[in-house]
Amino acid sequence: MKTVFSLAAVWIVFTVMAGCDKQGPMGPPGEQGPDGANGSGGSTLSFLTPANATIHWEVSDGWGGDALSELRVNDNPISLPGSLRSIIEAGGVVMVYFLTEDDRWLRLPEIEDARYAHYSYAYYFPGEDSGNDFYIGLYARVKNDMLPIVIKRVKVVALPASHHEEIELK
Repeated sequence: MKTVFSLAAVWIVFTVMAGCDKQGPMGPPGEQGPDGANGSGGSTLSFLTPANATIHWEVSDGWGGDALSELRVNDNPISLPGSLRSIIEAGGVVMVYFLTEDDRWLRLPEIEDARYAHYSYAYYFPGEDSGNDFYIGLYARVKNDMLPIVIKRVKVVALPASHHEEIELK
């Protein structure tokens, strides 16, 4: 008889608990958290050439049987805002992408084996008093008998530095 009462008691407790609603009303919002570590904030900057821009390769030099070309947008190198300089100097990262004529986005640097081509970039900071824009040079190195890929758009993305832990590789 004790066993029946014990099982009945367990069943009643289980039934009551299963029928309870464990969700109550939402509480008040919590306090604002502390600011992140120095250099961990900031937003990503993204620059995209206009859809109607004229983009072409301008052959600049030859080297070891290869042709070196620089990408021009509306007959100029790609100028970027000076605010990007502080992101780079603080350890940020710059990534460059090409949209090709067959609608593929390529991230530079890129080596295209089919054309024996190498696409790369470098950014240039003029002197403080020069008055010139900060710009990025986009380059192609291809065999003399080949042409660089056709580019429809260029995207430049700047990511600010973030707080990170350095791990020693063994």
